[in-house]
Amino acid sequence: MNLDYALRVDAPAALMAESSTEQKEVYEKWECSNRIFLMIMKGATTTAIRGAIPDSEYAKLYLSHIEKQFQDSSKAHATTLITKMVTLKYSRSNGVSEHILQMNDMASQLKGLDMEISEGFLLKSEQPDSAQVAIIGPSKGKEKGKKFGKGSVQGNKSASVTKADKASSSGTRRYTTL
Repeated sequence: MNLDYALRVDAPAALMAESSTEQKEVYEKWECSNRIFLMIMKGATTTAIRGAIPDSEYAKLYLSHIEKQFQDSSKAHATTLITKMVTLKYSRSNGVSEHILQMNDMASQLKGLDMEISEGFLLKSEQPDSAQVAIIGPSKGKEKGKKFGKGSVQGNKSASVTKADKASSSGTRRYTTL
């Protein structure tokens, strides 16, 4: 018996008094397959999930309702994973390797949901607060081509804030650590 016949073939037209025996056989085959498939699907799902899925008398429609329900829940799962990734901080109790494995696991789960996380994002989110640098003031155009100049955080961290304050008065960018 073709249990998936109701999924592969569209529902035939309703039977009439003038329907041929061939049309009646096709309809009965489809209707039997549809009924059995619905019983199997409804029996295989838990009552909690079954309550969230709208009931249908057609197997194709019932499957599309299930698909829609799980697409919505996968979006919620992706949002939860992203929030967890952004807020997860390294704790010394678990160790570095455990933390890296957690981050990679969440990134691979998101990749499975067609949401790829770049390696740059992972590295940026793992920087300690003291390593993140913010630009405070706009550039006046006097430092063309300069990557590191007066007040940059590249060299001495303890003097960077003092140099930054002096540099802001001379028209260069002002950097400070967060």
